[in-house]
Amino acid sequence: MQPIPLSVLTWNINFRTAESLDPLAALPKLPDVVTLQEVKLDHRDAVKDRLKGMGYSLCMLRAGLSSLNSSYRDPYLLAIWRELDDPSVVEDKWFSGYESEPRRLPLTQSGTAIRCVPAGFELTPPEANFAELFAAACVEIGSDADNLVELSQAVVDGHRVDTVDRIQVGADIVRSLVAAGL
Repeated sequence: MQPIPLSVLTWNINFRTAESLDPLAALPKLPDVVTLQEVKLDHRDAVKDRLKGMGYSLCMLRAGLSSLNSSYRDPYLLAIWRELDDPSVVEDKWFSGYESEPRRLPLTQSGTAIRCVPAGFELTPPEANFAELFAAACVEIGSDADNLVELSQAVVDGHRVDTVDRIQVGADIVRSLVAAGL
């Protein structure tokens, strides 16, 4: 399995307007990730609209004394949500804050949640009245005693890389939890 290259552009736009992003839009191939620094609060919406027009989503965290918090979606959980036949079985989750804080996708009926972790997926148990259903579902799904569903991975250049489709496995886990009555 070959690693897939990821292109990242980091750019201090130094309080310029959204039009300063025109050179980015003119690139023959857009970077996979763009990080911008010093986006002026007055230009935030225009910059966001310009980036969305290029196919990006926006995650803005705190900066300086101004609170520039913005809600964002976890890319793995969003992809799992999009794979579901009925996305209403999970909460439509938006997050704020730093990416190091745990992000979970809870099921609407029981509160059972799935979280993407480096080794696979961590399941959060539901309220007590769903405990038996959760325990049975965990056995069927193959989670360990810590509610971790490990993914098959290989080491490539010193890094663990999934050898299965993480998004499909996550969607299958959600479907199994729902089918179990959670």
